[in-house]
Amino acid sequence: MRPTSAGRFLEMDNLELMAILGSPNIDTTGYSATSEFKLLSDALEQIKEIHRKYGGAAASIRASANWTKTGKVGQLETLGTQYIDQLRMFDKLVDRARGSLEKLRSKTTIQPTESNDSSRTLKEQEVRSLLRKMDATEVQVVWFDAIDEGDQLVFDAIRNAPKFLKLILPETLEKGEAMWSEKRDPTLAKSIRDLSGAIRKVAKAKSAIAKAIANDSGLPEVDLLARLAAGEKSNG
Repeated sequence: MRPTSAGRFLEMDNLELMAILGSPNIDTTGYSATSEFKLLSDALEQIKEIHRKYGGAAASIRASANWTKTGKVGQLETLGTQYIDQLRMFDKLVDRARGSLEKLRSKTTIQPTESNDSSRTLKEQEVRSLLRKMDATEVQVVWFDAIDEGDQLVFDAIRNAPKFLKLILPETLEKGEAMWSEKRDPTLAKSIRDLSGAIRKVAKAKSAIAKAIANDSGLPEVDLLARLAAGEKSNG
C-alpha cells in the first residue's frame, strides 16, 4: 500500500535508510571544506533533501482536487521520474571519488627495488603460480601472513592477480589492504577507510531513495533500473 502523506512516506523510508546507512551522516572532522570527502557529505544531505521534497510534493498531489484518481496516478509517475532523474546528478561525483579511492589504495604499494620492472612482474607471477596450487583457506593464510610480516612481494602478487584467477575474495582483499595501510601508514589507512565509507553511504542512499520514490509513485521497477543505468552510461 502506498503512503497517503509526506509524513508517512518519510517516516517509513527514513527507518529503511537508517537500517541501510547506520549513521545517517558523514563525519567530516579533519577534512577541508573543499575536499572530495566534504563534497560527498554535502551530496548525502542533498540526496536526503530530494527525499523530503518528493514526499511533500507527492502528498500535495494526493490531496489536490485538481486531478481525478487516474490523473493523480499519472502526476505521481511524472513526479517520481523527475526526482529519480535528480538523483542521477550525483553519479559523476561518486565515480570521481571511486577514482580517488583507487589512487589512495595504490599508495599502499611500495615501489619495487628492482631496476627492471619486468623482473618484479616475473617474481609476482612465480608467487601466483605457487598460490594457485593451494586451496582458498591456505591462500588467505598466506595473504594475512604477508601483511603481518610486511612481505611486499607476496602482498603485491595477490593484489595484482588477474580477477579470473580468483585467488582471494574481494572483501578479503579490501580488508587486507586496510590492515597493510594501518600497520605502515595509519593516516593513509584512515583516508582510505573514510572515503570508502562515504562513497558507500552516498551510493546506498541514492539507490534506497530511488527505490522508495519509484515504489511510492508507482513506477515499474524496470523503468527505475533503466533510468539509473542511463545515468551510469552517460557518466562512463
